[in-house]
Order: sequence, then structure tokens, then C-alpha cells
Amino acid sequence: MTAFRQPTLTSMNDALPSSDAQALDLIFIDGFVGHTVIGIHHTELHDPQPLVIDLCAGVPRARACDTDQIGDTIDYGEVRLRLQRLMGEHGVQLLEALAEQIAHILLYEF
Repeated sequence: MTAFRQPTLTSMNDALPSSDAQALDLIFIDGFVGHTVIGIHHTELHDPQPLVIDLCAGVPRARACDTDQIGDTIDYGEVRLRLQRLMGEHGVQLLEALAEQIAHILLYEF
């Protein structure tokens, strides 16, 4: 069973380095648990093992603040489904490579 907690939305207005920078809303997905085969040792490459993932995605002030429409922000339910799919298809051995794939997914698919 996959555990998943609701994300929190935080405005980062006070953390900006200058007035020229655009405020970001941060969406946190904490405690996603997926099961995957990953590792470099023979003993790790046969059975899926649990992997806990915490994500933080920054988006320029989400239009969803005004529209109340999920299509105007990151749909964390869709992110969760995409992470579940990734757990079965990533094809890498190192956690660093998997983290890079996750970052790529967040940047280019969401």
C-alpha cells in the first residue's frame, strides 16, 4: 500500500533575494512511499524495496489562487500517480539517478 500525505502550499514572498524575483508558491509532497528495485549490489536487484520520497516544487504564484481550478497548479494526485509509474519503469541503479528522473518529471511534465 502506498502512503501519501496531503501537500502543503506555502508562499515564499519573504524568502526572495530581491524585488525583481517572482514569488513562488511551494507545493510539498512529503512521505510518498513507493516500492522499487534499485541498488548496485546483487542482493538489492531482485526484490522491490520501499523508498520514501519527499518533494518540493516551486511554481510562480499559482493561478489556482484566483481560479480555484486544479488545472492552474500542480495536481499532486497526478504527481503521485506518475511517481508510482516511475517506480516500475525507471531502469536505474543509483538513487541519485532516480532523483534526477524525478526532478525532470516535475520540471517538464508538471
